[in-house]
Amino acid sequence: MSQSICLYLHLHQPWRLSPSRRSAPPADWWHGPENSQGNEAVFRKVAAKSYLPTLEILLSQLQAGEITLTLSITGTLLEQCLAYPEYGAPVLSLLQRMVATGRLELLAETYYHSLSYLYSPALFITQVRQHVRALQQHFGVTPQVFRHTELLYRDDLSTLVRAMGFAGIMAEGWHTALPDPHATRVRSAHLVPLEPAVQALAEAFRREVFPQQSVATDYGVLTKHYRLSDDIAFRFSHQPLTSEQFAHRVQQTWGESVNICMDFETFGEHQWEDTGIFAFLQHLPAACRAEGISFRTATETLRAFPRYGSYRADDWVSWADTERDLSAWRDNQMQHDALAVLAELEQRLRALQTARPDLNWTPQWEKLGRLSTSDHVYYMSTKYFSDGDVHTYFSPYKDPYEAYVYFRHASDGFAQSLRAIAPPPLPTVKPRPLSTAKRWIQRFFGNDTAV
Repeated sequence: MSQSICLYLHLHQPWRLSPSRRSAPPADWWHGPENSQGNEAVFRKVAAKSYLPTLEILLSQLQAGEITLTLSITGTLLEQCLAYPEYGAPVLSLLQRMVATGRLELLAETYYHSLSYLYSPALFITQVRQHVRALQQHFGVTPQVFRHTELLYRDDLSTLVRAMGFAGIMAEGWHTALPDPHATRVRSAHLVPLEPAVQALAEAFRREVFPQQSVATDYGVLTKHYRLSDDIAFRFSHQPLTSEQFAHRVQQTWGESVNICMDFETFGEHQWEDTGIFAFLQHLPAACRAEGISFRTATETLRAFPRYGSYRADDWVSWADTERDLSAWRDNQMQHDALAVLAELEQRLRALQTARPDLNWTPQWEKLGRLSTSDHVYYMSTKYFSDGDVHTYFSPYKDPYEAYVYFRHASDGFAQSLRAIAPPPLPTVKPRPLSTAKRWIQRFFGNDTAV
């Protein structure tokens, strides 16, 4: 029977792209006047419905010593807290007060909630460093455990995260990677060799961020119990559940730690207040105490239990869609093209920075970072059935083709801005033509499109 819960919630908001022309100034990529799903409007809505009421409940529970909690907060969410202070300031203040209790752990991730590791481990490490610095700046803490975008996991990524100095990593409790049927044990990682250049970058990161720590010999993998997590995150509204019923299910689950992992917006946004989700959260600590279940943070869980077998993922595992793989972001031709464009832009910007070290390239890296946010590629998914419904629910666009067009407006505009700063002697890589999206591309780009 399970002894403890690790409750882990993820806070993220992307900078959604506006329907701007390629010639529009960069500010209009994120705040265009035609953007009916404007970033500020979404942030205000979600803050009012989810962030503020949920944070108030959690702060009260933390101050009372009823729970411990694990959160991850993307850099783009922190940026929006600062950009929209009417709601963002109280959100950030509540988070800071929660950290001050000493009972909340923050996890590291890529600052931009990106897929940068797929095309540039160097950019991945840079974005993790940027995120760690943001947590140090706003909360005064250095994270010890890592979570990758959408819990994406592969053996080489986990090996890199260990080499960077982290004590552990979060992953989806998917059967293809587990050594046995149980997602309720701490696992070791299956380590693989890293390229020497990547190894050197990881060691440099560790010396900077964790100067007093060596590489963890007891590095661990915490796996999400997706069935119990989804009882709350996805099924709560049509299969109502009391906190007592849920706590009993946890207590009856074999293993040592049930890791409940979900988006923070589960409370109030995905599951509305009238479903009883806030009452569920308020009564959960008492229900768990009655069943003899304690709460632990990610680091406390890693320290409390031994490792049983290796979590092994030769290919990507994630918490997204029914396939639990990379197909939410790399399935159709538009998505492949978008990732290729990001890779090419990263290479071009890095080459320009090397050629012109006298220039300040920070604004360009920030723009590329926002473009690298995984949500942009997620919105391009053409999946059907239940997965398609989820993609559609989160997307601010009419359809995946429109999402692709807006992305190409911004990415082409970014490429043009680089050429204006310092015309590079670099070849322009033209992405493959997309016959299925041709009418959309011509509609928005015109016949002079480079696609």
